Amino acid sequence: MNYFVFNDENSLEDYDLYFETLPVLPLASVSETNNPQITCVLGFETNKKKLLKIRRWLSINEGQLKFSYDDRTFNVSNIIATEYSKNKTFTIINIIFEVDKYCPIKMMPIVFKDNFDNLMIFNEGNYSSLPLITIEGSGNIDITINEFTYCMIENVNGVVTLDSEIQECYEGYSNQAISLKNRDMYGEFPVLDNGSNRISVSSTTNSLTKVTIVPRWVL
Repeated sequence: MNYFVFNDENSLEDYDLYFETLPVLPLASVSETNNPQITCVLGFETNKKKLLKIRRWLSINEGQLKFSYDDRTFNVSNIIATEYSKNKTFTIINIIFEVDKYCPIKMMPIVFKDNFDNLMIFNEGNYSSLPLITIEGSGNIDITINEFTYCMIENVNGVVTLDSEIQECYEGYSNQAISLKNRDMYGEFPVLDNGSNRISVSSTTNSLTKVTIVPRWVL
């Protein structure tokens, strides 16, 4: 039996919902301007308490969505749920999930502790990605990817993090930001291309000890 999981709750195991037809899942497209929609038509034995339970479940309009027959995890930004038909024994509901165009690939951070001038990463997704890069060291730091120098951060003293997704550079780790360093950063935020990425991180004081990259691959 096929099912979907939304915010860690299973449509089949937790709600006894059965697909009338399997929904068509979108393919990401860089040319799309609107977020795609996934329409699910599901049925269940008519039960007022169960319907209220389903309404509460879907009242949270954002979260993570995964289907049993697909390996992607979709980020949901909105939900529209309506009753399609109903009689004394069976109810059919229509659920429209509005999802982000790209599906993130879950993976652990990639940690480098040496050879900072020749770091290699292969993009496992289908598109370029906007990484989170944390550098431990001091001095003025340059970041070059595939022979293109993206940026320099001046006056680093300990830890600096660049978040290409939100376009912020700050002192400290991603979960312990101390202060913004956007004024000390010159250039562009790094982007990881499709395929191989050769990364060079250098410091004017040769004091780098660790580079941690959360690549944020997307399908």
